[in-house]
Order: sequence, then structure tokens, then C-alpha cells
Amino acid sequence: MKKLLFVLAFAFIGQQAFSQMYIATLATSAGSPQSGCSDNVLVKIDPLGNITYDCISYPTFNYEIETAMAEINIGLNSIINQGYKLIKITDPGGASNDNTGGLITQSSNIIRGTVWYFAIP
Repeated sequence: MKKLLFVLAFAFIGQQAFSQMYIATLATSAGSPQSGCSDNVLVKIDPLGNITYDCISYPTFNYEIETAMAEINIGLNSIINQGYKLIKITDPGGASNDNTGGLITQSSNIIRGTVWYFAIP
């Protein structure tokens, strides 16, 4: 009887752990027309599958990158404030000729396709 109880408890806990994933990605508004954004969009998918959109400015000059980064920061902090921890970041790699492997290229453009994975610890 104890073994059965242990197996059921472990299965329940394991199921709960896998259901607490939050995903965010940076995309173009053309790829997400339902967002209502004109440039970039931060797409956030919660564990229940609900999709929310945060409009992100597209920097046209080097000094405007701070505004876009601040908007991305606000969007990601809204996930972290719910108790999620960042567990992985994937980079599209080769998104542009001057890709440095991060979120911003050398020409101060934001790389679309970056994905952030969050989970409950």
C-alpha cells in the first residue's frame, strides 16, 4: 500500500513540475498580426497556453536600442515576478551577418527569434 501511495504521489508531483513552463519569444508583428503591434512583439505563452503580446519598439538609431531593451526587460520581469526562473535562452544563430550570438547585433538591431524559457523551481 505504501508503494502505491509513493508511486501516485511521485506521478502527481512529476506532472505538476512539467506543467509550469512559461515561454517568451521575440518576433515580428508581421508574424503575429493579431498582436496589433507595428514593429517587434514579445510573445508570451503561459503554462495554460494563453498567449499575450507586448509591443516592442524597433530601434532605427543606435541610441534607441535602450528603449527596446527596456520594453523587453519589462515583459520578461512580468514573468519573473510571478515566481518563474529563467532556465534557458535560445538564439536563432545567424539571424544576420553581424550576429554576435546575443540579443543585439553589432549594428544595434534586435535579433528576432530569441526564445526565453522559464519554469517554476
